[in-house]
Amino acid sequence: MFHVKQQWKIEGPITPGAVRRSLARIGIASVTESQCALIAGHGNLVIEANARFNLTRLEEPEELLRLHVQDSVLGLPSVTDAVQGPLLDMGSGPGYPGVVLGVLTGRRVV
Repeated sequence: MFHVKQQWKIEGPITPGAVRRSLARIGIASVTESQCALIAGHGNLVIEANARFNLTRLEEPEELLRLHVQDSVLGLPSVTDAVQGPLLDMGSGPGYPGVVLGVLTGRRVV
C-alpha cells in the first residue's frame, strides 16, 4: 500500500462533503451521501477518541482522510472480487480499512 500525497486543509470536523472530495481525488465517485456520512462520522469519532487514547498518530482530519480512508479504498477491488460473505479485518486499530470497506461494499466486517 502507498500513501496518496496531496495537500489540502479541513477546518473543523470531517463532513460528508470532505469524504466525497477525498474519495473523488483517487477516482472513487460512486459513493452515496449516506456512505460519506458514515465514513465522516467514524473519522470524527477516531479523532475525538485519539485525544484520550493513542489510536493513531494522525490528529488532523485531512491526514485521516488521506492516510486512512484513501488508503483503505485501495483494497476495494480485492473485496469486490472476493467470494461473498463477511470480511475479516484483523488488528486494524481504529477500524481501518475494515470500516471503510464495509461501508462502501455493504458487507459485514468482523
